[in-house]
Amino acid sequence: MENILKTGLIKERVVGGEAAYSFADAIVRDVVHEEVSASKHGRLHHTVGCALEIVYAQKIDEHLAELAHQFLEGNDKDRAFGYFFKAGEKAEKVYAHNQASICFQYALSLVGGSRCA
Repeated sequence: MENILKTGLIKERVVGGEAAYSFADAIVRDVVHEEVSASKHGRLHHTVGCALEIVYAQKIDEHLAELAHQFLEGNDKDRAFGYFFKAGEKAEKVYAHNQASICFQYALSLVGGSRCA
């Protein structure tokens, strides 16, 4: 990781007292994204989702939509459905109806087989 940071392509920052990494800019992210095969792309998202479950274990409710998207991209429909549904319920409780609707549409699409957005 130190070698990658030295290149300047990835930046390290502290978020909530924890180290977080991001691409230096959108162009770098897009180039790397395009170079990764579709199957590897899915595996990487799934791996990130599993890692985030561990990192966010004590505050997972704050990251439901993020986890849902990682597992959606990682082709883990069961986990994606669960997180989208929980995110929808959470959004409903605070009257964020548009966000709840989007989350429930994604959850429904995973049951029905078509992807809504």
